[in-house]
Parts: sequence; C-alpha cells; structure tokens
Amino acid sequence: MRIHKLTESFALHRSGHLFQQYIVDVYAYIEQSYLNYLRYNQKQIHAELYSRLQDVISVNDELPKKKLYISY
Repeated sequence: MRIHKLTESFALHRSGHLFQQYIVDVYAYIEQSYLNYLRYNQKQIHAELYSRLQDVISVNDELPKKKLYISY
C-alpha cells in the first residue's frame, strides 16, 4: 500500500511539461486572486492605511520634542 502512494506522488514529477504547466497555472491563479482582492477592496484598504496614518500622527504629536544639537 505504501509503495502505491509513493509512486502516485512521483507521477506529477514524471509528467514533465504538464507538471510545469500546472505549476504555472496555479501560480497565475493565485496572483490573479490577489490582484482581484486588491481591486475590489480598495476602499477598505485605503481606510485601514488612513487609520494607521492617523494613529502614527497622533502618537508622534504626543511624544516629547527633542532638540537636535549639532556641533562642529
């Protein structure tokens, strides 16, 4: 039984160009899914980034100001 499963796992590697095409197709599908997510969720992504930017600005305003001394 174990030998049968082992030979099945190598079947993809023995298929050569078909295996390579499968890998390329899967990669393209994943990339397209990621791009679609970015395309259809722009408002949410921008809102999250804007919220984080506001957090950084408010924290920066609360930090004590340090004077920069430059000596020559």
